[in-house]
Amino acid sequence: SASTFTPQTYQFDRLLPPSTSNATLYRISALPQIRSALEGYNATLLTYGQTGAGKTYTTFGPPAGSGGGGGSYKERGLCARAVAGVFDELKVRGSGLPAVEVRVSCIEIYNESLFDLLGFSAGEDQREADSNRYNKTNE
Repeated sequence: SASTFTPQTYQFDRLLPPSTSNATLYRISALPQIRSALEGYNATLLTYGQTGAGKTYTTFGPPAGSGGGGGSYKERGLCARAVAGVFDELKVRGSGLPAVEVRVSCIEIYNESLFDLLGFSAGEDQREADSNRYNKTNE
């Protein structure tokens, strides 16, 4: 049986070229989410795409020791920028705010497995520890 192809149309708010810096991407995508979250709305930053598309670089910046500015403050990714941005925005809003509780999750889904990128102990193999933790809670 021959399959039929149905053309799909997608609408995007914005398309950014590969030369877009992490600073610009943060300002355009993450900062509005942070401001929205501080108004009481839930917010999620999601990097999605095929292998090699730049998700890790966008999220965390270049790896330390990579020779490409790894670990540099200027090239840091969305994760570090968003955490700092939350506290920057709270500072701008002043001390007249009610008490604020900040909770952050950084999760990786890889091959249908969930990895908590912030919840591992020093010396532990991160993926193994996360996998063990996840599997124990879902047995």
